[in-house]
Amino acid sequence: MEVHLLHSTNIFINLAMEQSLFLSMRRRPAQRLLLIWKNDPCVVMGRFQNPWLECDLEKMRSHNVGLARRQSGGGTVYHDRGNLNASFLDWNENYSKESINHILIETLNQALKERGLTAFASGRSDIQIETAQGNRKVSGAAFKKKKDRSFHHATMLLNSQLDLLNQYLTPKYDQEQMSTKAIASVRANVANIQVCENDFKSSLIKNFENFHKQKAQIFEWDEARILKRLEGRRDYYHHLISWEWIYGETPLFETCLQEADWSARLKVKKGVIKEALLEHEGLHPSFLQEMSVLLEKTKLTKASLKECFKNSLAKSYEKEAGLLEKMLTQAFTPL
Repeated sequence: MEVHLLHSTNIFINLAMEQSLFLSMRRRPAQRLLLIWKNDPCVVMGRFQNPWLECDLEKMRSHNVGLARRQSGGGTVYHDRGNLNASFLDWNENYSKESINHILIETLNQALKERGLTAFASGRSDIQIETAQGNRKVSGAAFKKKKDRSFHHATMLLNSQLDLLNQYLTPKYDQEQMSTKAIASVRANVANIQVCENDFKSSLIKNFENFHKQKAQIFEWDEARILKRLEGRRDYYHHLISWEWIYGETPLFETCLQEADWSARLKVKKGVIKEALLEHEGLHPSFLQEMSVLLEKTKLTKASLKECFKNSLAKSYEKEAGLLEKMLTQAFTPL
């Protein structure tokens, strides 16, 4: 049984390290791992989510807050150094969501005892505490299961900046503006538990050991050591930071954009326009049809849209085409 303390605060490096440890687990003797880590400010989506429906991409970009897509399911969360992440890696025959919740709740209740607060599993893959203002979520979870092994992510709001959490997780669009097959996050009232990070980590490790009745071997990883370990499998890291993973894995969605005289109905799959229906009362229908065809197969990136509108067809109506390009660029690739 092992505990790995990751001292990197880079979300992509940490997720790549998690993947590396997960795929290299030993079968005999069977390994059971706990990873503890935190990140610089970033937003982390679930595997099957739509970034345009989950967060304010424009505000995040202006504040230099990164966006990541993890391999597990679940909803979108905000990470900063006041949020602690715990990943439980185990073999399928030993994995139990209830057991992990027990360890987390035991740790929480020990930390909250003096304040007279009680933690409990809500039944919706999160842990809440009872407060005078009502129940508040303090921990969320997401899961991934392979043929023989599983991992269980858990967040823990210790001293996170909740005002920023609410800002970044308030998207520009909503379900009425985009119909999608993506999994939507379940919004909840949240709270910090306001405890010392080192005390909480020590208690979590102790409860992990007590529950499994084993002493864990502790491994500490600074960022340089993690990168050295990843040298042989840099594809983990490069995959996680790629446009194709972060945006290109977005499930099918449809939306209608309107600005000035333009109306654009789009069907988008994996970040690429599959169908486009353009309307503009002042332009000839043949141009609109040809422009629609030109937009198909275009990635929702600033560079790809710019390349599309460099076409001689778009120059036939340069001013109007420029407004269409601006509308699409602002909607999907904010500066």
